[in-house]
Amino acid sequence: MKPGYSNEVLAVIQASPGRRILGVGSMGGLGLMLILVAVTHPPANPAWLVFLLVVGGSALWLADAMRRATALSVELTRDEIRCSNGERIAQIADIETLDRGIF
Repeated sequence: MKPGYSNEVLAVIQASPGRRILGVGSMGGLGLMLILVAVTHPPANPAWLVFLLVVGGSALWLADAMRRATALSVELTRDEIRCSNGERIAQIADIETLDRGIF
């Protein structure tokens, strides 16, 4: 095997910038709207206020998690499948079968 041969990237899969913007923006916008409603027009029942704030905060947290998750890409080399930060996902030698599924 040639030196550095295993580092040759054969294929890359990553989220498109449009999908990232739409997904993260939608989730973040939902979180901001829920918090804005809770602050500007608080419901009479305090349980609903807590619900709006918790769901809004959770949506903002999920938007940040989505932003971080889609920032990386998956790379295929001759020896392994890895993340763009270098973390190994699987070695090719360990993969026995590939099931493409119904879709």
